[in-house]
Amino acid sequence: MGLKLLIVNYHYIREFPPTRGIYNITPTAFEKQLEVIYQNGFHFVSLEDIHQAITNKDTNILNRKSCLITFDDGLRESYELGNSILDKKGIPGAFYICSSMVDRIKVLDVHKFHHIQSQLNDREILSYLHPQHLAKLQTISFKTIKNQYIWDEPETAKIKYLINFLLTPIERADVIQKLFKSCISSEQEFAEYLYMTKEQIKDIASRNSLGSHGVSHLPLACLSGSELDYEISESRIALQDLTGNSIEAISYPYGGESAISDAVFEFAGKHNILSGMTMMRGLNSEVDLLNT
Repeated sequence: MGLKLLIVNYHYIREFPPTRGIYNITPTAFEKQLEVIYQNGFHFVSLEDIHQAITNKDTNILNRKSCLITFDDGLRESYELGNSILDKKGIPGAFYICSSMVDRIKVLDVHKFHHIQSQLNDREILSYLHPQHLAKLQTISFKTIKNQYIWDEPETAKIKYLINFLLTPIERADVIQKLFKSCISSEQEFAEYLYMTKEQIKDIASRNSLGSHGVSHLPLACLSGSELDYEISESRIALQDLTGNSIEAISYPYGGESAISDAVFEFAGKHNILSGMTMMRGLNSEVDLLNT
């Protein structure tokens, strides 16, 4: 039987998750999912195991049905709840960090928008958008939007695509900041609550389980060459300076068709990235690993 490598990605894990805006999971449901994966014959592997298979060009290092559990964004709950459950069960994980959240002073736009969505409905968010913003949706097919946001209702998917992919950086920052200020009292307090501490990141690195998620969680395929180079190289440098570990893995922000490209993969390879994670659905095979 050929290799079947399942990679399961998580973000928010909370005891009392909000009812809208973000796709989260409770600790109890997370444990149950891990049990289902194991009951279906998958053996949990580490990021280091996968890198050894890639480096040695030998997938026999891995069980024929392997699974890697990953968490994106550097959220504190991923460590304090998610990683605690993994430790309890003896399961390795991989954690991909946006380097600009390390100081826990500013909240990234992507997480501001997640919080906004958990507090405001689509109609309320739309009230902050100008007609010229909304007109940009006419330049893109709904199929493209739905391919990026397959789990969202149509109106929500359109709003998310508009803000994350179609607005200019200045437009995006302006809209998100106005909405965010209506939802929180202190950005720094929110950042300290939301993001991992430096010691938690160092602990993950000590397990060889740390990867990059870019500097600022931007859709890399939409960036210029210099911007793309910065997002990949600077995130690695910052995380390496903090932890003393070489960063050889990346999870591409947003990860869908609109956020990845051959140019993105080429830049990652140029910066000595061994493995890159997308959000494309499907099982990975020997070909996927050995052609990384």
